[in-house]
Amino acid sequence: MAEKKVDVLIRGFLLSDLSARGVRLLIVGEGGERARLVALVSELGGDAVVSFLGQVSEVNELRHLYEDAICSVSPGYVGLSLTQSLGFGVPMLVSRDEPHSPELELARIGGVSFFDTDSPKSLAGLFNDLQIQGNAASRQTTNSAVRDTYSAEAMAAGITSALRNTHQELGADGWPTNQ
Repeated sequence: MAEKKVDVLIRGFLLSDLSARGVRLLIVGEGGERARLVALVSELGGDAVVSFLGQVSEVNELRHLYEDAICSVSPGYVGLSLTQSLGFGVPMLVSRDEPHSPELELARIGGVSFFDTDSPKSLAGLFNDLQIQGNAASRQTTNSAVRDTYSAEAMAAGITSALRNTHQELGADGWPTNQ
């Protein structure tokens, strides 16, 4: 889908120094834009460092991809992919001015960096700032924060407390203060 703006991702990655540092761009998903995007990668000389994996929906396969990822990227609007990425503890690079889904509120826990919308150069700058290794503690902190505040279990506990009229301590931002 064109609104996912995968072309911005490809251009930003190829402008960055990540491939020189041994990083590859793996594009997960399937859609009508694939042939155009494969041609763009070839035109820009990125065939050796950009791969198209197609749809990946099996949890163990996703877990493996996220374990190896230094980040995930949403060059268009962001939605559930943010929950998924942060839930695996993987930071996400997000376009600043898109009509994002409510999941964007997860940026409050950290692990989200914003780049200028439709700017491969701005995205490349964020890519260049990424650490390739040594962020296991940060990933665990992010994973725990998502699990404790945004998982189905955490949301169900909040609903249960509300239905039971049990007091919940909330901060000024509306989030539980115990987080």
